[in-house]
Amino acid sequence: MGDLTGRGMPDEKPVHPVTVAAFRMSKYEVTFQQFDAYTQATGKTRPSDQGLGRGTLPLINVSWIEAQEFLSWLNAQTGLKYRLPSEAEWEYAARAGVTTDYPWGASFESAKANGSGTSKADPFMYTAAVGSFAPNAWGLYDVVGNVWEWVQDCYIDSYDDASPTGEARTADVGDCNPVIRGGSWANDPANLRLSDRSWHAAQYRYPFLGFRLARDE
Repeated sequence: MGDLTGRGMPDEKPVHPVTVAAFRMSKYEVTFQQFDAYTQATGKTRPSDQGLGRGTLPLINVSWIEAQEFLSWLNAQTGLKYRLPSEAEWEYAARAGVTTDYPWGASFESAKANGSGTSKADPFMYTAAVGSFAPNAWGLYDVVGNVWEWVQDCYIDSYDDASPTGEARTADVGDCNPVIRGGSWANDPANLRLSDRSWHAAQYRYPFLGFRLARDE
């Protein structure tokens, strides 16, 4: 886990081995269609789509706290154990066995992910419907680009003392700025690398940030 190619930032180091237990990861980012079903059932406020549309577009403008509330509701409805992935689980699933900067290789290719790009091969000005680009080797779509994804961990600016078994590094919500991974439609290739990481405050909403589901076996 971490900056395997030497092109990353200090917070992507040290590179370290992680062994994660079996888990499931959703093939798509959560969509407006899925989250709107939740808001209709609970009376919660629908997140704004910024005029981009809803349906199978990835959910945006949802805080980390709201994501946790959705997960609690979903688990109550299904009897299953949905959650946000840990940062280690996210990178393991997004890499799908590769050690390169991108799921397809060493160099960014605009036609393979929804980012700001360099050759204008990506036809989407903003978000794209989930599944619009080819998946990674394990069948997961948009692990880079489209929208940043909340994970469970609180941001710490290095991997010193990171768990060797991939558990999320957490704290009380008031002391936690959760990690986001994967980059978005607004980002250049450097922020779409598989090891790139950033953070935002747990209570804030952003038009480039959603989440993906994990589930215990």
